This record gives sequence, structure tokens and C-alpha cells, in this order.
Amino acid sequence: MSNYKPLVSIVMSNYNGELLIKQTIDSVLAQTYQNWEFIIFDDCSTDKSREIIRSFKDPRIKPFFADTHEHMVYGFNYGITHSSGELIARIDSDDTWKPEKLQKQVDFFRDHPDYGACFTLVNFIEEHGNALTEKDTDRVLFWDTRNMSQAEWL
Repeated sequence: MSNYKPLVSIVMSNYNGELLIKQTIDSVLAQTYQNWEFIIFDDCSTDKSREIIRSFKDPRIKPFFADTHEHMVYGFNYGITHSSGELIARIDSDDTWKPEKLQKQVDFFRDHPDYGACFTLVNFIEEHGNALTEKDTDRVLFWDTRNMSQAEWL
């Protein structure tokens, strides 16, 4: 795989995410679109995150283990700086993706080469995997919004 050139670089920053990080990594591995690299920046976790990350043997997973706690944004910047893909996808260590997520976004960019970013819908779930609604949390309402122009998003 020395000549392997991924189209998508997936970037994740993690700090003490042992409760959900395995599910997160599994959701990336389950993607129907497979031409990716997965850069995981572990931000000096003190839980079992590092052990969980090391348990995955897929050569597309590229972990980095920080010696000092740098904070999430530093980890994302590290991942972007060390990426080799044409497209960047970011995931948090407590998120999971539906299997078709990357394929849909790659298809979108192929059909719309003039676009610089795209997003997918989100579902909020609680610790047992049950979907949350606006009755459960105001965070759900934040995502229930009309699309905005590029300037408005920025």
C-alpha cells in the first residue's frame, strides 16, 4: 500500500473517548466508500482510548498519540496538516456515521466540483443509542434550520 492515495482523509481528535470511540471507528470501517485514510489524533488520553485505537489493524488508520494534552482543535489541525486526501471529512470520537455517508458526499463532490463543502443531517442519540428529539434537548432544534448561503454559514 505504499502507493496508496486516498481521495478522502478522515480526521478525528480524541480525548478520553473510550466509551464510544470503538463504535466511531467501526462506523468509519463500515463505510460503503472505502478510498480513505483515517487520521486519529489522541490528545494524551488517560482512559483506555489508546488501547482501543491500537486494537484496530487496518493500514488506512493512522494514529498519532500526543505526549501532552493539546485540546481538540489542535488535533483536528494536526490531522488536516498530515492528510493526503483531496477531500477532508471530520468526525468526533463520540459520533457514528451511517454506512453510505462518505459515498453520498463523494458523489456530491463529483457532481458539483465547484462546491467547497457539504454537510449531512445529524441525529442526536443518547448513551443507549436511542434517538433524541426536540422534546429531549434544545440541541436538536439548532440543526433544524433552513440552508444558508456560504457567507451566512461562515
